[in-house]
Amino acid sequence: MENRNIALAALFDALSRNGISHDLLIAGTDLKLEDLKDLKKRHSWETFLVLYHNLGVILGEEKAAREVAYTGIYNDELSTLRAIATGFIDVKTVYWYMGTFACRHLFCDNVQFKYKKINSNKIQMEVAISPELKPTELLLKTYTYLWENVPTLLGLPKAVVTAEMTSHSAVYCVSLPKTSYWRYTFARLRYAMTGYSNAVLLMEELESQSIKLRIALEEKSDLLKILSHDISNSVTVIDHHLGFLLKKENQTEEDRKHLLKAKASSKDLISILQNIKRLEVSEMKGVHVTPLDIEESFKAVKEAFQHKLQEKNLELIFLDMLPAGTKVLAEKSSFELNVLSNLLSNAIKFSPVGSKIFFTADLADKMAVISVKDSGCGISNEEKQHLFSKKIRRSTKGTLGEKGTGLGLGIVKHYMTLYNGHVSVEDNAPSGTVFKLYLQADLPDYFTNDALVKWKGPSEVQRR
Repeated sequence: MENRNIALAALFDALSRNGISHDLLIAGTDLKLEDLKDLKKRHSWETFLVLYHNLGVILGEEKAAREVAYTGIYNDELSTLRAIATGFIDVKTVYWYMGTFACRHLFCDNVQFKYKKINSNKIQMEVAISPELKPTELLLKTYTYLWENVPTLLGLPKAVVTAEMTSHSAVYCVSLPKTSYWRYTFARLRYAMTGYSNAVLLMEELESQSIKLRIALEEKSDLLKILSHDISNSVTVIDHHLGFLLKKENQTEEDRKHLLKAKASSKDLISILQNIKRLEVSEMKGVHVTPLDIEESFKAVKEAFQHKLQEKNLELIFLDMLPAGTKVLAEKSSFELNVLSNLLSNAIKFSPVGSKIFFTADLADKMAVISVKDSGCGISNEEKQHLFSKKIRRSTKGTLGEKGTGLGLGIVKHYMTLYNGHVSVEDNAPSGTVFKLYLQADLPDYFTNDALVKWKGPSEVQRR
């Protein structure tokens, strides 16, 4: 049972306002303060109880409850949003939002909240701790003060709250100010104007920051282009001289081994730089998609990788299950060099020696689905989450120690997006990986919508 660390923000803030060290909050535990301050992490319900108990001991239960409620209402980090909202919403809406979304979000449903409107001036709030969890009376008491102070957000008097509590739950009857808001019209108007003013200032600040960020990105982009060009020239020269040295006779085996390693590294650098240049061009100019014959593209890529396939004694099998005459919409050069080549390169890299790689073209929901299947080691679920990032990642070595750039799959996703398609990955039973490319299909004229509905595979329509 986990809660979000942001639920602890009020505890830290309560100690800060009273000039008390945060270290006292974790006294008697094995917890680290740094972990609790990381709002992206989560903590257990038991941890929350210990820390809440410590706060009650440090400040006294009554003051601790009031201080935590104060933070929930007057948190400085929410001041701008609060000011913008003030004067535009009804106070009952605030209760509904806090119970339905805000408070529930903190506790990941370990604590349940219910909102019920009784009449125009009275509502009922329920808070229930899951029965399998250890309860804390201090948390239930905190919500008494929280519900009491909600109207002050909108410039109104405090509510009157009565509570009926058990060990795991509490029912709060909240009586809102009986005034009709008329006597608070000017106060609410002032709050509304303040909110509008804050909204304008916030938008101006966001626009200013956006302009600064765009200028900074343009400067970095120009710098990277210059560096990429200069590095590319130098690497090409190095690669040329390494090739020259490898052709010389009377080399020792040790010298030749080092030269071959250097040559392989220079090729990797050239490959990375070429990919970066292609990405830059595609981002600046986009791509022009045309109907492509998938079988022709397959043959071109297979020929380019024939040497690597032979090195590992791999069989590459093409299964064309598309209706006769069907083409895919993509840009020929990038599709073959950056999409199919990257996927086939990965499949070769992770395939066991002597195994098979299947390259399949099929039709699904008017989309051409290109699958590349291998029987390698597969990909963990954790790796799949970051698989298509354009960031340079640490590349996993292949079955024969092959290295990669770590850029390939991010580039595949980039181009698939430009083609108005997408890419996915899944496991290939019993072992290996399947990458699927979903591309817009250019169907032949004879292939009507009725034919598409009835289509069940290549046996019904003449194969190419």
